[in-house]
Amino acid sequence: MLAVISAWMRRGSSRAARWWVRRVPLDEATDYANAEAIALAFTPMIAQTLIVAGLCMPVASFAVGGSGLGSTVLGAVLVVEILLWIVILLAAVYRWILPLWLYPSGLREVRRDERDRLRAAKEHRR
Repeated sequence: MLAVISAWMRRGSSRAARWWVRRVPLDEATDYANAEAIALAFTPMIAQTLIVAGLCMPVASFAVGGSGLGSTVLGAVLVVEILLWIVILLAAVYRWILPLWLYPSGLREVRRDERDRLRAAKEHRR
């Protein structure tokens, strides 16, 4: 269900599906892109983690029985999930604009322009 909600928030075009989109210009924004991070990064990752955990349950039953292969598979899955969470957290925490690859294609151009304006302003201050 969480995966369906994540896909709806990313691909849906209704106002309800796009509740997370920042509607004020970046110059007037008062906080980081928290709603965008929740909708585009954290909700899909939580859904993926729950799906992977559900798929690993049958493997876990073999691991309890002493199967070396089951333990190896569970360990590899755990390492991959942790690495993915680290990548998402580094990409999404304390950002005014998330990395462009996280945005849906319709919003990517707007955020690219905002990113370029932020960089230009930063260069101008130097």
